Amino acid sequence: MRTNRHKAQPACGYGAREGAPSTLGAVRANSCLAVCSLALALVSLGPGEAGSQSLNEALTSAFSGNPGLDAERARQRADEESIKLERAKGLPNLSLDAYTGGEHSRLNSSSRTTKLDPDGYSVTLTQPLFRGFQTLNGTRRVKAEARAGESQLHGREQSVLLDAATAYMDVVRDRKIVKLRRDNVRFLNGELKASRARRKAGDLSKTDVAQARTRLFGGKADLAQAEADVEASEASFEAIIGRRPGALAAPRMPPGLPPSLEAALGVAKSANPAIVGALHQQEAARRAKREAYGALLPTVSLELSHGIDRNTSASIDREEVSSLFVRMKMPLYRGGELRSRVRQTRARETGAIYEVTDSRRRTRANVINAWKQLHAARARIRAARQQVKAAREALKGVRIEVKVGERALFEVLDAQRELVNGEVALARAQNDHVVSGYTLLAATGRLTASYLNLPVDYPDLDDAVRRERLFANEGTPKEASAYPRLFAPAETRAEDRVDVRVLEPAASQEAAQAQWAMSVTEMPVSDTARLATAAIPPRTTLRSVKSDDETYWGMSR
Repeated sequence: MRTNRHKAQPACGYGAREGAPSTLGAVRANSCLAVCSLALALVSLGPGEAGSQSLNEALTSAFSGNPGLDAERARQRADEESIKLERAKGLPNLSLDAYTGGEHSRLNSSSRTTKLDPDGYSVTLTQPLFRGFQTLNGTRRVKAEARAGESQLHGREQSVLLDAATAYMDVVRDRKIVKLRRDNVRFLNGELKASRARRKAGDLSKTDVAQARTRLFGGKADLAQAEADVEASEASFEAIIGRRPGALAAPRMPPGLPPSLEAALGVAKSANPAIVGALHQQEAARRAKREAYGALLPTVSLELSHGIDRNTSASIDREEVSSLFVRMKMPLYRGGELRSRVRQTRARETGAIYEVTDSRRRTRANVINAWKQLHAARARIRAARQQVKAAREALKGVRIEVKVGERALFEVLDAQRELVNGEVALARAQNDHVVSGYTLLAATGRLTASYLNLPVDYPDLDDAVRRERLFANEGTPKEASAYPRLFAPAETRAEDRVDVRVLEPAASQEAAQAQWAMSVTEMPVSDTARLATAAIPPRTTLRSVKSDDETYWGMSR
């Protein structure tokens, strides 16, 4: 029997003969070096970095698995069905009516019995011809309500993402504080042991030992509170994101923060869900008012029917009837109900206009507050870092001076307390800095899964609704920069009302020509507004309105 014997290869794969490594051995050597380099790279990451959960992963989990968002999306799909229900009021109605049975009759005077087996059917087609524009205004009303619901859904999604980012940062902050508190207890425990030893040697008094014990027990109390805080933060993390937090990676600031307060306010005017939703609610209220006016007008419908009846009487064997009617119905008096509904819808429209103003004011305040908090957190971080640096130098110097008898023990304890307080303040400032960044994005309306590039399947609206928005004149574009900016002065003359598509904020005429507003809006323009026209494509007029030191461009036909 022949046996193949191989010499053992070194771990790095060199050949057997000394001084002449084989080609295969060289390849193995390179592979070994690559593996070793990868291992060193993983080790250099330190514990908690390799395999830890990032903030974006936590946001993805919260966005995809939040039951509240799923419920809101289901409600939005139900609201979108109202568009089809409202449109059905103006479509034809076709019905089939059929019957069959038996009939037995007897006359007492003649004792004659009649037996019939009647049957028949009829087909009726009803087509509304005119409903006082109620179908048109009703359809546009429910479309505006659906868009307002979509804005509400976007607002809820941003709230969930902001809550998830806050929960993530709270866990990171509280874990860091727990570590600082534990290090402080360890330090104070060492100082207590050292003070007891020096007490036995006669260098310190009983009071010094009592001071060390006091600081140690205070540090333990702070540690217990910090551990309770981290447990509460982890419970909140699990409730929002759906799982217990493991190792968390170091967080980063969100991308795409506005470079200035003016830029943040400009984005919020057109992208904040509260403002966008209020504008759509205003449009829905306006359409509801027109729908109520339409109920005062006559309705006209066309009715076409065809039917066959058999054996309906002893003298008629078969009867065929076809009919065509045009019916007009005019409400004359209904106890004041219709007029009351008109006044009701007008009042609701007025309330919707005030809601737009209120949303803009609240959004502006939220953006300013978030911007100020962001910059305050940056200033706190710079100050806390200097505080920690100075506290470390002070602690180091005090400990040296204590050894030579120039300082007392309580001064070491005070220096340690200042250092711990500075480190805790730095951890909280770093947490507030990141949270303020996400809060600013939420205030401007940009805290969305698409803007953060989260790897999620964004639940889109019904395809039919999307097609309607793209091709219907009354739709509203999805892009945040294309949401309408409406003016609503207290008093407006009839001749000052400009019927335009929607005036859009744009930097120049060329930029305005690239935008396309989908809905027709009667926009009141105040007396101080100046209108200008410019030539753009045929049958299209570019209008600009200058008001409040801003220029808004829009296209009308």
